Formats: sequence, C-alpha cells, structure tokens
Amino acid sequence: MKRTAAATLSAGVLLGALVGPTASATPDPDLELTGATMSQTSVAVDGLHTVPVTVTVTGSFKPNPKQELTAVLQPQGAHGENLFAALTWVSGTDEHSVWRGVVNVPSMANGQELKLIGAVPQTYAGWFFVPWVTETPVDGPRLTVTGTHIPKVVGVQVEKAVPYNTAFHVKWTITDSATGKPYATRVKMAAGSGEPTCYGGSPVLTGTDGTVVTSGGEFACLHFPGKPAQYYGGVVRPTYIRTVSATPSKTSARVGTLVPVNGVSAHASGCTVNLQRLYGATQWRTVGSARVRASARFTLTAQPSYRGKIPYRALVPACGDFAAGSTKPFYIQGV
Repeated sequence: MKRTAAATLSAGVLLGALVGPTASATPDPDLELTGATMSQTSVAVDGLHTVPVTVTVTGSFKPNPKQELTAVLQPQGAHGENLFAALTWVSGTDEHSVWRGVVNVPSMANGQELKLIGAVPQTYAGWFFVPWVTETPVDGPRLTVTGTHIPKVVGVQVEKAVPYNTAFHVKWTITDSATGKPYATRVKMAAGSGEPTCYGGSPVLTGTDGTVVTSGGEFACLHFPGKPAQYYGGVVRPTYIRTVSATPSKTSARVGTLVPVNGVSAHASGCTVNLQRLYGATQWRTVGSARVRASARFTLTAQPSYRGKIPYRALVPACGDFAAGSTKPFYIQGV
C-alpha cells in the first residue's frame, strides 16, 4: 500500500492556520481597528500566477504605532483556507494610524469570497496558531476570486513501506487541473518534513515534467512559496512496514482440538488480525479473526481439520499508517 496525497488547491494559507487559534484565544488588547479597505472587489487568477491586491487598515496600536500587522482574509464558504497580507505602517500617531500591504491571491482560491476579518501584530506572523492570540476583528470588505488552470498536486510514497520512524521519499507531480498536463516550466516549491503543516521547508525545483522527489520524516509536505505566507500544496504521511509474530501453544493436536495462537504486532492496537490457513500451493484463506489488544498482543484459535502438517499464518491487514504484514508460516500437526 502506497500512501498518496492528492489535492486540487483551493486556497493559499499561512501554514500555521491549519491548526488555527483555539476557542479561548483573544485579540491583542493593545490593537484596535476602525476600518479596512481593499483595492479590488474581484480578481481573476491564472495557473501558477498570483494577483496582488492592496489591503489598508486603520486603527491604533499604542505600544508601538509603527508595529507591522498581518491582515487575515477568511473564506466565507464551507471550504478554503485563509489568505494573509503583511501590512506596514504608512502614517499616523498612536491614536490613529494607517497600515497598508498586499495580499497575493493565487488561482487556488478559486470560487472563494474572502472577507477581511481582522489583523494581528506581525510579531506572530508565521506562528498564527499560537493559542493565546487571535485576530483583532474589523468588518472589512470582500474579495471574489476566479481561478483558472489551477495547480493540482499529487504525492506518492516511493517505497512500498518503510521501517517505523525512518525516512521515506515522495514523488510529487504538479499538473494543470484543466489540461491534466504539466506546466511548460519548472515550478519552484518548498519541501518540508516533520509536523503536519511542515511550515518553512527547503526550496526545490520540479523538472519540466512537473515532478520532484523529496524526503520526509513523520510527514512530507510540498508547498508553493508565497509572500507573506506559503500556499498549501500537499502532505503525505508514510506507510510503515508491519511486523507480526505468532506462536501456537501446541505444535500438534488431535483433529478438531482448539489450539490458542498467541502473537504480537507493535503499533496495531485495535486492528484486526486474521488467522489464515494455506489451501493448495498459494491460496491463504482466513479461518479466524481477533483484535489486537492495547498491549499489542493478540490471541487466535486454530483447529486442525485433518491429520497431517497444516500451514498457518497470522496476518494484520493494512491499518492506520502501516501496510499489511504477516508472520512466516507456522505448522500444527493434526493427529
């Protein structure tokens, strides 16, 4: 089983926003916003391009009127991610200031109506997920986005499976969702590894076929570089090799006798484990099932049905982040 991540991008995100502020988060008490405007009410964006839209907010930040801000544009529909604009102070005093900046709108925000809902001091830019900070609200304008030739990002793990907690590799493919073909250029991306959002990452460049191979740890991520924030591309979790061991309590038993088979499979708590018997030369058939306990142990029950050496195995099907895994064949002699 190879782990695949496929997404036709729907929005640009500051990657921390995938986690998002908690319900208990509160706005910075020193920031007050009194108004907001955007230079456009609608944009059309094609392919890998972005369209800059000027964002202006007014208000006060008494500790430091020239403090830079990050404006938050939130999709009003059921889908999509926030966009962000880095705002710099342009005029005013500690009682009334004006901040201005640009939100770079990608085609991936297609179909979204983005509302300017507020801003945070840029101290938190890149760490917008901190639980004690959320945006200071403002009733801002809305921006409608029409995207065409939207990038589609697909990531496939190169290895069938890897040992638990080891590095893995992902082959990413970026294509034009309208044509199904790669763009006629090499695409600059950012490859990350680690936490689910993989914020930051190292610059990589696809081939002209739209593909690039990156490595990952707990996760592998690929994102579109952007200002002030990256645009989400895709995330792949690795598929790990499943280890299973099992031993029958008896190696011989009378026909019809129930024989407990005890085994262990790490990281398989709650997964199904099947006892299989070999029929013919190659056909394994399930003859019993159980659940792996929280201790990673399981117990199956074999029942020899004829006299002779009967081959069995224990198999845990694909479950969680692990591929299917089985024991080597073991034998119970029916007597």
